[in-house]
Amino acid sequence: MNVPFFSIIIPVYNVEKYLPICMDSLFQQTYKSFEILLINDGSTDDSGKLCDEYALNDERIRVFHCKNQGAGRARNVGLDYAAGQYILFVDADDWLETDTLLTYVQSLKSYDWLIGCSHNCYFNHESLSSIKVDYFYPANAYHSMSEVRKMYVEIATNGVSHAPHNKVYKREIIERYQLRFPDRPKYEDLAFNNAYVDKINSLVIINDHTYNYRVSNLEGVAQKLPSNMFEIFIDVNNELIKLLKSWGVYHRREQQLLKSQFMMDTASCINNTYNPNLMYTFQGRYRYIKMIVENPKVRQSCSGVKCSTFVNLIVRLVKIKAVLLIMGCYSLKHRVRDLLRK
Repeated sequence: MNVPFFSIIIPVYNVEKYLPICMDSLFQQTYKSFEILLINDGSTDDSGKLCDEYALNDERIRVFHCKNQGAGRARNVGLDYAAGQYILFVDADDWLETDTLLTYVQSLKSYDWLIGCSHNCYFNHESLSSIKVDYFYPANAYHSMSEVRKMYVEIATNGVSHAPHNKVYKREIIERYQLRFPDRPKYEDLAFNNAYVDKINSLVIINDHTYNYRVSNLEGVAQKLPSNMFEIFIDVNNELIKLLKSWGVYHRREQQLLKSQFMMDTASCINNTYNPNLMYTFQGRYRYIKMIVENPKVRQSCSGVKCSTFVNLIVRLVKIKAVLLIMGCYSLKHRVRDLLRK
């Protein structure tokens, strides 16, 4: 088989219901020079069997069966075996537009990294309820390392750089620097992208609708985050600060953007205590929020932030350590949400 232009790496875990939609969107691509690496990440349903069936019918598909170890490590398996000039990461429950690969080919030219426009597709049960643009940044091209580094904080703090799924990577750069996803339960994607952008000289951002990201819960109930999520947010923020400092672009504007992002992440950790799956007691929630409020990095990040109206209110309450008022705000927010659902 000739060297494919794209290697499409897909971690697969218990997605037998959605994998056919994803695969059909690849088979229907107008651009055909690609291989697909299906990494069965210890699925307990028939996903692995489906992967094998696909491989029997298409020589462009290779399947790797692994024990369950998470999407990051599964992607690393794909990177170890990929042969294409460029790498795409696709989630097994998502799908591409028919002309996605052709759009990428036409837009890539000599750029080291391409970022496309991703749409969040919300499903209530199995019915598509709404679509909104997400992971969006105005189309532009950056032709030098200095240009890329000066703008990177903007896409790193608005979510564009967090996910790998709406991007195209040059495999030669990944292999030259042996870049891989780190082993951690959250934001391993951002860590990989930070490491990748540190090595590139050019970037193109397109606003074409190329990727559809499935969101299964229309009501927006908080995702169950890892118990050490707050510590992970601190690490992510510090890692990005370190990167920007090493580039010499950590100035007042960058400091304010990162502080604002950190306080939004902090608010999401507080919000997560109201996740019904976690069953916090009043005392447990109080202790957790008090720990956050008294954290030195949180105290240092309260001034001059620009967030949503609600998060700005929470920041003001964090400033005066009003833990009970913070709890009251979130309790009211979730009661209103429950009423609206009914």
